This record gives sequence, structure tokens and C-alpha cells, in this order.
Amino acid sequence: MKLKYLQAILLCLWSMNISAQKVSNITSNDKQLSKDTIPLQVLDNSLYRVFYSLSFVKDTTQVELKTEGQSLLMIGSKYSAFLDYNNLRKDSLYNALAQQEGINSMTVISKTISIGRQIKFKPIVIKNYPQKGECTFQEMITSKDYYQYVDKNIKLDWALSSEEKELQGYVCKKATCSYRGRDYTAWYCPDIPINDGPYVFNGLPGLILEIYDSQEHYKFSMNGFSKAPAQDPIYLHAKNIVHSSRKDVRKIISNLKANPASMAQMISSNVKVSDEVLQKLQPKPYNPIELE
Repeated sequence: MKLKYLQAILLCLWSMNISAQKVSNITSNDKQLSKDTIPLQVLDNSLYRVFYSLSFVKDTTQVELKTEGQSLLMIGSKYSAFLDYNNLRKDSLYNALAQQEGINSMTVISKTISIGRQIKFKPIVIKNYPQKGECTFQEMITSKDYYQYVDKNIKLDWALSSEEKELQGYVCKKATCSYRGRDYTAWYCPDIPINDGPYVFNGLPGLILEIYDSQEHYKFSMNGFSKAPAQDPIYLHAKNIVHSSRKDVRKIISNLKANPASMAQMISSNVKVSDEVLQKLQPKPYNPIELE
């Protein structure tokens, strides 16, 4: 592969977060995709889908500029999954197209790339996996590998309040907690007896319909609730998995934000990045949902 082509892919992958599984299937003769292009580890089947609009601040020096996204909570009988809805859409479409006879990799990419660009919230969070009280996180960081770790130290000490307000036609009650550097206000609905919510948040006597931190750098608001389709698997990706720790993953992401060009070394030690590309790979603002 020519140097300029590698550099172009590096820049493209960083800005668009295109799956390397897709890129790796682009060959000189454009071979057909196999049916197991994205191997999945199915953990459970979703019973309910809860949709949340997401608003967050990427750059704390420009708090008025907020990124908007659509996220999804998939609630199963054993586990639940929280992820960007477009992540699910991309995987589903990609595998559906891969199973069609005669389709080539460039066609699959052209049909899924726009969905990939719409992914705003990167982590996939599986609650109560591998065991109750734990969360498994999975995130594509280097556009080649999914980094995965288990968080066993999620502690949410909720303070319940009698204050109420109506959201989406439901009467909700207020609860507050502090979690890893942010103070949160949650509004939960006792009439929906599901003690779950977006991201890692759960444990309240009712479904969380809205939650935001005190600065409103992160805000999740329910904008849809329905029974899940008959076949709606809760899954983790099962290929190109790097098992790691929360500490190391946070360090990698922080370093890549501060030095995006370092992704070249993570993809290949033989890649030489030109000055022109380096100028485009400037440090990026970093305001993670977990500050500590």
C-alpha cells in the first residue's frame, strides 16, 4: 500500500471512525464479503427499547456548542446495553448487506459510511455483564481494534427527593448522585418498574427518563419507548478485541486526543506521517463523561 494512501486512510479513519473491518476488506480485486464480516457475541435478547436524545459538550471553552446524538437502551432479561443508535444501525445494515449474494465491499462501505459518521457516543456499555453489578465497556479507538474492559467499581449513591415533574406524559420523581467527577440530577418514573437508565445509571425505583450533570455538559432525555422486535440481540463485537483496563483505555483515548498523529503508530509502526497530514491532525478537545 502506498504511503500517501496510508496517510489518507489515517486521516479519514480518525475523522469518520470507519471500521477497519470494512477497510481491510477493500482488496485489489474487491472480493465478496463473507457472511460473518462482523462476528458478534450475543449475550441476551432485548425485550424493550428506550431511546434517549443525547446532548454533550466536547469543548469546555465553547460550552454553547453542543453535539446532539441519538442513543438507545436495550433491556433484556439478564443484561441491558446502552449505545449510540447509529452504532446498532451500522452493524445491522452491514451484516444484512454482507449476506446478500454478489455484493462487494465497496458497495457495503458506501451504504454504511454515512451512518458511521452519525455515531456521536462511542462506548458500548453492557450492564450486569459478566456478572451482576458490573459493566463491560467496548469501544473502537484506533479504527482497528475494539478495546474492552470490565468496570467493577460503579457506585451510585442516590439521594431521593419528593420533587416531581412531568416528562413525556409521565410523572417523574427527582434523584441526585455524584459519579466520577460530575453531580447528576435524574428524573425517574415509578410507574415504569424498570430500574435502569442511560449509560451506567440504574438502581432507582423506576426507569430514568432524564439525567444531566450540574453543568449540563451531558444530558440524556427519553424520546421513545417500545417493545423490542422479536429478534433484537444484545451483543458485543467478537473480533479484533483488545482486553484492557479502564485506566489504560482512558489513557489511550486521552493521549490520542492530545496527539492524534499517534494513531499512525497504533495502526502500523511503518507508517510515516507527512507534515501536511500532521497539520490536519491537531489536538482535539476532550471532555469525557467520566472526569475521574
